[in-house]
Amino acid sequence: MRTTSARASRTRGPLRTGSAGFRIPRVAAATAAAALLAGTMLAVSACSQMAALAPVSEREAEVRFATIDILLRHEVEILIAPDCGAADASGTIRCVGWTMDAVEISAVSTGDSPADVTVKVGDDTLYAGPTAAVLEEAMLG
Repeated sequence: MRTTSARASRTRGPLRTGSAGFRIPRVAAATAAAALLAGTMLAVSACSQMAALAPVSEREAEVRFATIDILLRHEVEILIAPDCGAADASGTIRCVGWTMDAVEISAVSTGDSPADVTVKVGDDTLYAGPTAAVLEEAMLG
């Protein structure tokens, strides 16, 4: 008759003994570990998606969305999408991002002319005009 140690009986076969002494199917343990990993990855990706929803005011959101629409219209390869800060004391909203070629993207909507936006990539001005016109064009396709 063959004898096995307690340790060997815990690690062999389709079942394993848990720390509390109960037996867990190996497949269930692997599935639980995979589910935990997937849940963690989902939570992390949700955080990055929430960061994309950064604008908190309607005007800030319009400036950011118009800026992105302008960049897409001009086929700018975006590395970091423009992030817009809240309006400063003068009412100016500034957005900054980066192209794949490490060129700065900037967008400004001044407090003096809040309905307009100026979008630049490096020193090149891609657009200077009404924010609403950009959004309407994007909406109509």
